[in-house]
Amino acid sequence: EKAGLIHIQRAKEMQVKMLYAELDKEDKNQNVQRIRRVEEFKRLQTLQKIQEDDDRSERIKDEKAYVREQQKTSAHEAFIRKQRVKEAMNEMRVTNKFVNIESILGGDKKKTRVDKGEEKDPASH
Repeated sequence: EKAGLIHIQRAKEMQVKMLYAELDKEDKNQNVQRIRRVEEFKRLQTLQKIQEDDDRSERIKDEKAYVREQQKTSAHEAFIRKQRVKEAMNEMRVTNKFVNIESILGGDKKKTRVDKGEEKDPASH
């Protein structure tokens, strides 16, 4: 009888021990899965940050290209204006006819004569 009780008690202790071992194993498994989820989340965050940085870099590159193109266009327009002014000044010097330079640069057909350094506004006639 006593041996039977000892056997039953040892069996119960063994079951409790196995239950704790099973619980420890489940805890470890859950911790591993939690760590994997955290690592996956961090990986996805890193990929998102990389994509955002790439998008930002692309926008900056596009903006720089746009600014460069605008500068190029402005420089070209300034060059053309400068050339027109040179041509107009040269024409006035050669012909000795001093007319309103805006009319020449603006392409107006009607030239307004300038007498002794005074400009006449064609709109005031």
